[in-house]
Amino acid sequence: MSNTNENQSEIDEVSNSPQPENSISSVSQQDDVQQRSTSNNHNPPTRQRQSPWTIIKSFLFRILMIYLVTRFFRRPTTVHPTENKTLPINPAISNSAYMPGSLYATGDLLDIYIFISEEQVYKYDPMRKPIWILNHFHYGDWTSEGTHIKFNEFSISENVKNNGSIYLHVVVTKHGYSIDPNQRESHSPQYTFWKSKRLNKYKKKVYKKTKNLLTGNTDQDEEYQKKADDNVVELLSHWHSNMTINLLDDQSSWIKGSIPPPLDKYIDFDVYTGKFYPVLFLNDYWNLLADYYPINNTIDKLNLTITVAPIQLWKWQMFISQNMRQSWYGNLFNDEQNDEDQDALKRALVETNPYLLAMTIIVSLIHTVFEILAFKNDIQFWRTRKSLEGLSVRSVFLSIFQSFIVLLYVFDNETNTMVRISVFVGIIIELWKVPKIVNFEYLPNEKWFGIIPKYKYVYKQSYKDTTTSDYDRMAFRYLSWLLFPLVVGYACYLLMYHEQKSWYSFCLSTIYGFLLTFGFIMMTPQLFINYKLKSVSHLPWRMMTYKALNTFIDDLFAFVIKMPTMYRIGCFRDDIIFFIYLYQRYIYPVDRTRVNEFGTTGETDSSIIPVDHEILGTSQNSNSQIEQSRFNFIQQKLCTIYDNSMLRSLIRPSTCVRCLINRIQYNSTSNNKSEIDPGNIFIRKDVQDLLINITGFDLSRIFHLRNNKNLDRIVYKYLTDKQLKEEQEKTIERGRAKLQMPPVLPEATENVEILEKDEMLSGFSSSKHLFMDISLGIPIRDRLIVARDVDGTLRTATLDEKRRMRQIYFPIVGRELIMPKTFEDKNLEKILERGDYEFILDRACTQFEPDDRDYIHVTHKTYEHIDQTNSFDVLRSTRHFGTMAFYFVWFKKIDRLMNDMIRRNLINDAVSLLQLYAIVHPNSKVAEYNFNDANPHDLIQAFIENEARIPDLLSEALRQYVRKTQQAIANG
Repeated sequence: MSNTNENQSEIDEVSNSPQPENSISSVSQQDDVQQRSTSNNHNPPTRQRQSPWTIIKSFLFRILMIYLVTRFFRRPTTVHPTENKTLPINPAISNSAYMPGSLYATGDLLDIYIFISEEQVYKYDPMRKPIWILNHFHYGDWTSEGTHIKFNEFSISENVKNNGSIYLHVVVTKHGYSIDPNQRESHSPQYTFWKSKRLNKYKKKVYKKTKNLLTGNTDQDEEYQKKADDNVVELLSHWHSNMTINLLDDQSSWIKGSIPPPLDKYIDFDVYTGKFYPVLFLNDYWNLLADYYPINNTIDKLNLTITVAPIQLWKWQMFISQNMRQSWYGNLFNDEQNDEDQDALKRALVETNPYLLAMTIIVSLIHTVFEILAFKNDIQFWRTRKSLEGLSVRSVFLSIFQSFIVLLYVFDNETNTMVRISVFVGIIIELWKVPKIVNFEYLPNEKWFGIIPKYKYVYKQSYKDTTTSDYDRMAFRYLSWLLFPLVVGYACYLLMYHEQKSWYSFCLSTIYGFLLTFGFIMMTPQLFINYKLKSVSHLPWRMMTYKALNTFIDDLFAFVIKMPTMYRIGCFRDDIIFFIYLYQRYIYPVDRTRVNEFGTTGETDSSIIPVDHEILGTSQNSNSQIEQSRFNFIQQKLCTIYDNSMLRSLIRPSTCVRCLINRIQYNSTSNNKSEIDPGNIFIRKDVQDLLINITGFDLSRIFHLRNNKNLDRIVYKYLTDKQLKEEQEKTIERGRAKLQMPPVLPEATENVEILEKDEMLSGFSSSKHLFMDISLGIPIRDRLIVARDVDGTLRTATLDEKRRMRQIYFPIVGRELIMPKTFEDKNLEKILERGDYEFILDRACTQFEPDDRDYIHVTHKTYEHIDQTNSFDVLRSTRHFGTMAFYFVWFKKIDRLMNDMIRRNLINDAVSLLQLYAIVHPNSKVAEYNFNDANPHDLIQAFIENEARIPDLLSEALRQYVRKTQQAIANG
């Protein structure tokens, strides 16, 4: 007999929700019948409304924290062979007829007995009558008759009215069996199991004393005030009139001890057969905490709507993961679950249109990305800031004050830990800006209370010496004329019409509410400074753009999310400021001669080569003049870089610039690639498609374990059919990426060009000097590399010199400066004899460039060894197979490869190989055939008769293939 109690401690499910009234309403949600009750307290606490993306980001953050903690605390189970432990013997394991699986088959008839009791542990009592007996329940029935619903009404005892617990016991047995253990003939402990769960939840009610600070009056009764004075925190029992009983329809071959957590807590096994009992899941996930109503002395009866229905495995796993997430979150932060966030998330899942919900998640993620980018650019702006001209320094201090008020407010209202951390980090960021705008001076002769050192702050000189400080002071003076009346009016309103906990709480609430409502006017001083300076070039526009995009996202949700009208209108307040900024940017164009926030001007941008506008405006011989202008600019820059007299004598900027310009002109005008260049044919799309078909796509070969690789840790996941299909598609994409073929290029030739011979530099240095252009944005192979020899000759670098310079300045992981001994002929022969073809080809791709002489030598020698040993299958479904096939086609050595394809019944690959042969060798006899209509046998036979080097080998392979094909047809 299996028994499981799903009850938690009576104080583990509490919340900060106020005590509701007893008004009941019934609604239906998805596959669960929800009967909810809503209530309105006579004195509800004021609570700040949270935005939808805040809820979603909080949800994602919790999932991340759970994952990190579980990964940290998880330890692999290691069995040491030296340990000799006596393990208990499971009778099911010793049974030779044991087969893992479910104790109940799909379609079995079950009898379900449902009891209501005040006892936590189920124990059969013949005097206790079930509130519902469900006979002939078909296990795994997904028809409309598989779901059963019943409304129940029952009386409760005085113990339950006075905060006692009430439990639901669900007992399941096979049809025809009795649950009474005293009836030995009809009772079967093996086919009887039950689950229990507490139905009521305990919510925490905190009593807070409030009053009108002017009159001292309050709407709270004396009992409430007395409890508030004593700081009483009550755990009150609450009731929800819905419970769903789900039977998991699962016929998996679960084995005891192999079920991953947390699923193992819900699956029980029979000790004799080793089979598992059906999962009986008492589901109250969709019971919103806001719909619970209190159980008190005024209630004599409770209503309970019970739904019995099957559940799918993936949905059950989702419910289990959500329950585990909630428990983990509470343990991690030592914090109670935020009920409003959970209810809002559940309501979004149930009531929101799926398309709107998907858009909400996507836009929320975009909102998060923009927040990160705005933060990054804000830090970058202030970190590189050299001048405070044009910036409102007082706005920074005002922002610090605002963040500090928010922090005090969230502590006063006992907000959860995550919000406190985020606000505290925001204050740290704002305080980080303070040393950027002021200097702190130590006053040695003055101390606070005679002990604490005293400092004073002085604005940066770049701020004091400009008119910005005067405009900033003027802007705040005008702002105060508007600000103070609004603050006083808002404070009077709260003081007259709202009750407060204390004067401290009143001050915090007043300032916080004002900043929340009128916070956008804090940006107006910057608008005033922009107006006075007639410029906006000093602003961090990239950061402001990201914040503006977030503002527009807020506006989007203001229409699609249900919220009060005033809150919706408030979402558009920041748009007004941003559009004013845009208007100022339009009417105050940026002057490139003006020094910007980085201390530079637009005219001295080193990334742009200046060209005289008069030269560009001429219509005759303008190209030569533009080229001369660029030449003078580059020469000037090189002279500045190589200011050292020795370097200027070794490499003359004028010569290098002439060489660079000539090289660019040559590369842009010349088209001297040979028509028989194998690289031109290899990159053709039709050739690539044929090589991909020939390569094959065997995932077991693509992801096979190398000899020098360690086996990654195996991870088991529970996936739905859709998730499984997505993972398979991702695996296919990774496999295609692994089959990316190395390029085929002709061997690079030495082309050393003498740029200058200067006999006066002969013997100037005892070493050869190499110079390389390391400017950003230039491909490595296109960088200019020159050498100054000992005799004073300035020339372009050799291939070996280029290879070493590239590896020094732009190193490639795994590539060595000196060629490894692995590629020496004697060592290469040993590796090839072992058949490590893929290893040596991978190593060659890492060590050499595709047009390197050594790379071509190693790969060709490897291909020839594979051809001689008929080891083609070793490279099949690897990235090297297509390149190898192209090599054999190029040199007309496809006989043995085609023989291997025919003997392996890869006749389509053989036809693709002949098609590739026809493309590479258009004058061959094979190229005369139409591959779309020709018979594969005729194509191969034509190749044997006209092109084959070993016709007898291919003829025998083709005869055997035809014989096996005819036998297969004859055998049906």
